[in-house]
Amino acid sequence: MYVRTARALGAAVALAAGLSLAGCATGSQASSETPASTASPSTSATPTATATEGQPVTNGSNSLLTPGDGATVVGPTVTVTGDATAYEGNLAYEVVDSSGATVDRGFTNGGANGEVGPYEFELTLDPGTYTVRVWEPGQGENDSSAPPRNEVSATFTVR
Repeated sequence: MYVRTARALGAAVALAAGLSLAGCATGSQASSETPASTASPSTSATPTATATEGQPVTNGSNSLLTPGDGATVVGPTVTVTGDATAYEGNLAYEVVDSSGATVDRGFTNGGANGEVGPYEFELTLDPGTYTVRVWEPGQGENDSSAPPRNEVSATFTVR
């Protein structure tokens, strides 16, 4: 039985080596090959929804990566991402529409106490123009008198 197993293993190794070498091209064959097509994808009759990224915004150790300032995104779900650090990792956010009315607000978590970490939250927004603000709130409980720290904001359009 050992001899059969060894022969089968030897045959498998030889077959694998042969297949591997068969895929290699010699110098003369390689120069005559034509490169793969790099043509652009064909256009279709149905337009595809596209988005522009906009510019990331940074203030101190906090950043707002998506949607970037000036971005156009496909809704209704919009994912907000960035990197930040805050006391105990708590970050506040607010979203206002073009009239200045608050349409969403809440908290998310980033890095804590000087260590920068990612944050992410999702919004459900109707088509329109919005501004999202993310900041480190005051350290006191319900301290609305403390100014926002390291606030980042971006204005973007939802299609």
